[in-house]
Amino acid sequence: MLTWKWACVFFIICLGLMVSGCAGTGTSAPSQGEEGRGLSPREIRIRLDLADAYLRSDEPRMSLRELLRIQRAASDSPRYQFTLGYTQFMLGNWPAAVEALERTVALDPNHAEGWNNLGLAHLAQDDFTAAEFAFLRALEIPTYQTPEIAALNLALLHLERDDPIAARRYADRAMDLNWRFGRAYLLAAEIEVGQGNLEAAVDLLRRGVEADTANVRMILTLAEYLLLAGRDQEADKWLLLVIEAAPDGPEAKTAEGYLRSLGRMTGHGLEDDGGQEGRGTEIADSTTELTTSPTSPTPAPSSPSTSATPSAISPETLADSMYIVQVGGFLDQDKAKALRDGYAAKGYPAGIVEVAHAGRQWVLVYIDAFLDLDAAQRRSREFLSLENVDAVVTRVGMGRYLPLDAP
Repeated sequence: MLTWKWACVFFIICLGLMVSGCAGTGTSAPSQGEEGRGLSPREIRIRLDLADAYLRSDEPRMSLRELLRIQRAASDSPRYQFTLGYTQFMLGNWPAAVEALERTVALDPNHAEGWNNLGLAHLAQDDFTAAEFAFLRALEIPTYQTPEIAALNLALLHLERDDPIAARRYADRAMDLNWRFGRAYLLAAEIEVGQGNLEAAVDLLRRGVEADTANVRMILTLAEYLLLAGRDQEADKWLLLVIEAAPDGPEAKTAEGYLRSLGRMTGHGLEDDGGQEGRGTEIADSTTELTTSPTSPTPAPSSPSTSATPSAISPETLADSMYIVQVGGFLDQDKAKALRDGYAAKGYPAGIVEVAHAGRQWVLVYIDAFLDLDAAQRRSREFLSLENVDAVVTRVGMGRYLPLDAP
């Protein structure tokens, strides 16, 4: 199962909403009695603003220090409890996060962001029932400014419960609530791929790109799905669009790798040198109402070997078919081995497998391999949360790519 502690921490940094704007939603000013306890309402607001600033800078310990200084004076403020809950969440103190967020919604039952964050805190403790209740409460609040977030969290929750039908229903609801919400399109597409509906996934991502033409990550994912479907020429235009839209971004580097490997870049000033095909699709992630800097949040596990689940099959054993969590594809075997060895050194049961595709012999690099599709998809999401690196689940066997349906 996906380690929700680390997945939820990663989800927090994915959306880009400001801490202060969300913390202020559904909150109230400190009570009149606070001034008599040594701090004025203005001083309390300054401390809360400072705590929020520390959170945006990914410094939750500094935020906690500021919050503790005003704990007695501000304990009955929903904004204080909300910020405290988020801070404890970032520090990995799940019971403390739940306690503070429960106080938030007790003080202000219409604090939608508080309910959503409470759901994530419960998920971090694998309490799916309490998490579902909190997300649903968030969705019921008519003043909720970003209800698509709670809807997407519900979709992910049901996906973890192995209920793709309910997961897709909530992903659709997230898209209905915000037709430009790229992560909902990505998750819905992942669900379709998991059920063997690659063409449906491509159609979903086309809709997503039309809704958000600047989302280069979604454009790249659309191109990758087209490549998996063997529609290389259709993928070309999307790969070139990624390079044109964000030439200095990591997505462009991945797109260039695909095009080089397919021999498409010779007309664009790049040689066909057998470069990296690129990583996998971006897995749609749950997100909270707050954000910090887009760096890896703390606390993080010391190494994947201490927290990652073992592979369901030996990397050296290629069954008739298996699902690999693919992190790269090369025409050059030495480059593939170098990437494999790098992940093996970090504790992953990494391996390589050769497949024929588009008339060429590819060497695919994977960090894990499974006989079960669901296990591979959970591992892919876990890898994304641990490494902040995309991976794609690919079915291979008999020396070729296979459809992503049941073996």
